[in-house]
Amino acid sequence: MNLALKDGKLDHLMLNGLNAKLFLEAPPGTYQLRAVTQEAIEGRMTATTSSVEIKWVASACRAVRLACRQIVELTLRDIEIKRAARLISLELATARALAGLAITKRYWIADVKLSTKAWQKYGGTIAPDLSYLAESRGTGGDVSSGSAFV
Repeated sequence: MNLALKDGKLDHLMLNGLNAKLFLEAPPGTYQLRAVTQEAIEGRMTATTSSVEIKWVASACRAVRLACRQIVELTLRDIEIKRAARLISLELATARALAGLAITKRYWIADVKLSTKAWQKYGGTIAPDLSYLAESRGTGGDVSSGSAFV
């Protein structure tokens, strides 16, 4: 900070002092802050040291914001997975009902086509979770056997 003072300003500073602000980012903890000043004419120096405590509040707020963001992302992912599962389940239920009807009545309704649109659209959304579910149930990730849904 350069204090090339105009007339009268030195008298004002001598009476009122000088306020200087400096903003530093640092992790929470206790620090020693050292300020050094040098007088320009004769080059004399002085220094002062004081202890400064940075509270956890700023970093805690960042951590809370990050945690909230992660919760929102996980919630949105859960909603997306549930939507995909419901739509795929609806397709499967329709196929099951039509297959049951064909077995009991011994004929297939000619103009009815089974849809895989939901699986094609949402399979990539739900597949990673199906693989995890299959592994956790001991099928080794093979969901084609249907054992992941038992």
